[in-house]
Amino acid sequence: MLELRLQPRVPVLKAGRIALDNGTMIECVVVNRSSGGVCIEVDSPTRIPESFALTIGTEYMNRVCRVKWRLGKRLGLAFE
Repeated sequence: MLELRLQPRVPVLKAGRIALDNGTMIECVVVNRSSGGVCIEVDSPTRIPESFALTIGTEYMNRVCRVKWRLGKRLGLAFE
């Protein structure tokens, strides 16, 4: 497979939360991370908008993200 990422991703496996505009929170798992984005896994990817705020629990990180790709329950996100 051809690698197109500009920064290498590091395995993480941490709990995360997606904040939707209506105040709803969706639980996710952060699979890996780089300085430019993350890969997450969710139970139901159809509810996930193209842009949202992502919080990674133990790091108290809150970043606005944009979906770059979707593959099943996994989503590749770029930090805005």
